[in-house]
Amino acid sequence: MTETVGRLKAGEPFTLTCSTDSICSACPNRKDGGCSAGDRVDRYDARAADAAGLMPGSEYRFPEVLPLIESGIINVPGKLASVCGDCEWFGICGQTAVTRAATSQEEPGEAAEEQIAPEDDSGNRRASS
Repeated sequence: MTETVGRLKAGEPFTLTCSTDSICSACPNRKDGGCSAGDRVDRYDARAADAAGLMPGSEYRFPEVLPLIESGIINVPGKLASVCGDCEWFGICGQTAVTRAATSQEEPGEAAEEQIAPEDDSGNRRASS
């Protein structure tokens, strides 16, 4: 995940998908090339893409997408919860979104820094203390 995020932040192009992809590679819900969470994650992806004005199947670069995500989801009160509020990771992402929104309002240049929870020994993300 860290390597993938580094490449994305460096501006490597990617094709937006609304299904299991390389970001999901270390997820414990990834099973046989798919997701054991079923269509729930596909629903989150589709809602997020729609809210940010992005088109699945299109090629993007993270630096051009981040402002769309911030303005369409992160900086809209309650929007992240409507996109994926029933996700088991929402407590972590939701707090990151609150922090990002506060930072972008106070220090616009700092908002582009990605906040990722540290990994535990199994490679899964965990909440910071």
